[in-house]
Amino acid sequence: MSAREARYATNYTDKLSEIHNDFRFSVVIDQINYVMFTEFQLPTLNVQTDTWREGGQNTYVHRMPKNVELGTVRLKHGLTTEMALLEWYFLVLQGNVKDAKRQMDVKLLDQLGRAVMVWSFYDAFPIKWTGPLLKTDATGIAIDEIEIAYHGIEVTTGTRI
Repeated sequence: MSAREARYATNYTDKLSEIHNDFRFSVVIDQINYVMFTEFQLPTLNVQTDTWREGGQNTYVHRMPKNVELGTVRLKHGLTTEMALLEWYFLVLQGNVKDAKRQMDVKLLDQLGRAVMVWSFYDAFPIKWTGPLLKTDATGIAIDEIEIAYHGIEVTTGTRI
């Protein structure tokens, strides 16, 4: 192997070590412990725009940013042995959104279980609950999907975690 090929192979191997599997994650919700999910869907962030047509300019239309629309977070196929998650949702159903607001952190983990990226959702509260298919051989309290709204998001990576 030439020196150039060896350098490329080393750089390529170093880059591969920075790739993390997307199936290792943990969910931490204030005051709610012992719940696991198999899927986490990040929200869609959408910048709404207004169009503006400039007189004499026929090759394009100006798009001016207006406001940002934050999507919701979805956690799927959850399992817990406690009622805390369902009680959290009941707070919202009873109209007590102020007391239902929590911080929720979703941590992407490396092979050793260390956080490499964290999505923190502030003032999060559940807005939709989809129940599971009940089966006789299942154990624990199953949650098929829970959708969560929030009022702020922060993403941290690397040494800031």
